[in-house]
Amino acid sequence: MHVWAAIPIGKEADNLEERQAIGDDGEDAVEWEIARADRARVLAEIQDALEAHGISDARLVARARVSHHTLTDLRAGKRVTQQSLRRIAHAIEELRHEAEAVAHVNEDWLEYARRLRDEVGGRNKLAKLLGVSAPYLGRVLKGDKPMTAEVVARLKAMGTERKD
Repeated sequence: MHVWAAIPIGKEADNLEERQAIGDDGEDAVEWEIARADRARVLAEIQDALEAHGISDARLVARARVSHHTLTDLRAGKRVTQQSLRRIAHAIEELRHEAEAVAHVNEDWLEYARRLRDEVGGRNKLAKLLGVSAPYLGRVLKGDKPMTAEVVARLKAMGTERKD
């Protein structure tokens, strides 16, 4: 007895010829599952982005619209649906872009605060004008602490006062 078996490769793997024969234009290509090694890589990239940009797990699962159990299962190496994995990966990418945009804007305000410090005569005088503690402002100006939205708002207010 002889057995012949065909293993689809290349365009055959997506059943392209069969789909074209029935009039399918091929726009809805077959989606393949993410390999286990790629899942580990995706998880590593998610963890790196969470740590680098200070994104909380709660914020990630809310943006991804998945349960916190899904993220826990992913970290534990348990089975997670492809849809959930894609949602998490997409959400972390969105959050990363948002965090980078905020960091860029904050960098501009930090530069403005440093110039303002020099103009008013020092860190303590600027801290008093902004209504924050001098040690806190010193850490912000050195880059040790992130600038809060409240400090940015006060800098904006000072900028408009100075222009008037």
